[in-house]
Amino acid sequence: MTARPGPADPRAGVLGRRPVRIVLGALMVAVLLAALDQNILGTALPTVVRDLGGLSSYPWVITAYLLTGTAAMPLYGRIGDLRGQRPVLMFAVGMFIAGSVLCGTAQTILELILARGVQGIGAGGLVVLAFTIVSQIVPPHERGRMQGSFGAVFGTASVAGPLLGGYLAEHGWRWIFFLNIPLGLAALVASAWGLRALPRPARTGHVDIGGCGLLIAGTAGLVLAASWGGGEYRWTDPHVVGALAFGVVMLALLVRAELGAQLPLLPVRLFKIRSFWTGGSAAFLLGIVMFGSIVFLPVYLQLVLRRSPTASGLMLLPLMGTLTVVSVAAGHAISRTGRYKRVVVAGALLTTAGVLACTSLGQQTPALWTYAVMALTGTGLGLCVQPLVLVVQAELPLPELGAGTATGAYLRQLGGSFGVAVLGTILTSGFASRAGSGPAASLTGGAGGALRVSPVALVHALHAVFAVAGGCGLLLVAVTLAIPDLPMRRPPMGRPASAHGSGLPAAHPLRGASG
Repeated sequence: MTARPGPADPRAGVLGRRPVRIVLGALMVAVLLAALDQNILGTALPTVVRDLGGLSSYPWVITAYLLTGTAAMPLYGRIGDLRGQRPVLMFAVGMFIAGSVLCGTAQTILELILARGVQGIGAGGLVVLAFTIVSQIVPPHERGRMQGSFGAVFGTASVAGPLLGGYLAEHGWRWIFFLNIPLGLAALVASAWGLRALPRPARTGHVDIGGCGLLIAGTAGLVLAASWGGGEYRWTDPHVVGALAFGVVMLALLVRAELGAQLPLLPVRLFKIRSFWTGGSAAFLLGIVMFGSIVFLPVYLQLVLRRSPTASGLMLLPLMGTLTVVSVAAGHAISRTGRYKRVVVAGALLTTAGVLACTSLGQQTPALWTYAVMALTGTGLGLCVQPLVLVVQAELPLPELGAGTATGAYLRQLGGSFGVAVLGTILTSGFASRAGSGPAASLTGGAGGALRVSPVALVHALHAVFAVAGGCGLLLVAVTLAIPDLPMRRPPMGRPASAHGSGLPAAHPLRGASG
């Protein structure tokens, strides 16, 4: 088959080395802001929930953030394509700062959940816009190395976040959110100054507001159904069935509307491209598996092993450290070989093996085995997370680069929010069935702030969580095997630069059939 026309990247190389470095520095500050916030709360969340409410609300503190951020991602991508990424990124940073202030001043669990929703609106644009800008200014053969560098930012935040979160949980958890204010202001200044050199978008048009409404409604319906089912209500309860049906109907209407839209929020036609739909599907499943491991491991460390938040942050170092190192190495390997499929498949296999191995963790598990399981999981995630962005972008036409990248990020975050909701329900309902009492009563703060839990019951519930996440990992492996093995092409040696100064040919930057 003939390869589909992908991004010719006429803007790549137009800025020169020094402006590109300035732009990349500004983007890394923005990505650090989002990545640190995702990781700093994990080890502190049990303490936060203890102070403000019961463990039954544990998943919602995360789900609210993921839900609003997920729904906002495609909108950021399309507006960035039409209005330019710089002002949109600045807006996202501003919303993130505002949400952080509200989180830090929350007095009840409901206030915190609502504030996390505001924070998520801003966070939804940070990573999406950063990856879109990178794909516009960096030639295809160098993107693997750049993705590895951004992976290092994620990894650094993944290592520092749990440690910092654990420390602040013991000395005032509200500073977890207040810390975002100076970092956010730094990201705002860096974006305003560093991104001035970005070219203006050549495309004009109106944002698909109707599609945005359908997307938000559909996403909310699905996540609500997942959160309610098996916990607050039975899966056959009208509340759950109604929310699920509402979500499915809204997304079906979205697909129908987007097929006829001039500038669709979610370009449905891109799903005809094999690299796009396989990469997007893999991103969705990875979201479930990744959050299934990172979010619930602190529960095991703090509530089963009785480690302090700081100690549990230290114990997560094998997971976060391997993720950091492997992500950088994977990016350089992809840039050197021009191939990403083998890296992604290997990452899916190792991630699945690591999450399934978490089902062996118990009260008497040797520390060495616990660290080995975490390192295995971190290695797999390091091989998967950033390279999947390259898979999604592989054959996207340049005018759809922002919307397509945002769609891939949306699918990963949707998997994460859906996964946290479902796995959180499995945790609370599984614990309640074994402990013989409701999760809200048995997992809330007791005298002196201690959590009254049955470690044996909690271990069994966590095993069910990791088993379900591992099952999704097996599906992830199957999907990654279907990814087309397309090489990333370098610019021809000695070829003069194009009119835009890219030095890239106007042809498709990937050779080979899309399958």
